[in-house]
Amino acid sequence: RHLGNNPSEYTVNFDFVLEGGSNDDYRIDLIKDDGSEAIVYQQTRVINNLTGGRDVAYFTGLTNITLNINDFVYWQVSNLSDNSNCTLESGSSWSVEER
Repeated sequence: RHLGNNPSEYTVNFDFVLEGGSNDDYRIDLIKDDGSEAIVYQQTRVINNLTGGRDVAYFTGLTNITLNINDFVYWQVSNLSDNSNCTLESGSSWSVEER
């Protein structure tokens, strides 16, 4: 949540490892809530069918956003293939830093 007036321009860095059903398509959305919820960034990946039973997808990147007082951002994940669940692995991280 942005509690001040300045700065208003931020960079969101993220590095997520998502475990789910092999070959399922997952999408992560960065949502900005400023009174209405708007998707400000999306990324879609396929869960890799890896040997050894660890089926994961890697989501990494950065995006720039503008936040005004009391705006906040959060992540949402969607399984585009079916209704199976996923797990965000320990060690995944994200940060919001002023530009």
